[in-house]
Amino acid sequence: MLIEAGAGYQIDNIEGIAVRATADGETLLDLISDDNRSFLQRTVLLQFALKPVPPPAPRLSPRPLPSP
Repeated sequence: MLIEAGAGYQIDNIEGIAVRATADGETLLDLISDDNRSFLQRTVLLQFALKPVPPPAPRLSPRPLPSP
């Protein structure tokens, strides 16, 4: 989940979305909502930068100890 927003944040619906990757591996996500020419709404542009998640480290299996 990126954002949880309701009427208190004045975001009622999203009309547009754009997704693009940057040279350093981030994913940029743009969301836009327009005001529908209503004084009760507003135009909002949100941008999220999603950083790449490194893969988990490999799990090593324990080696049995040599017999004495």
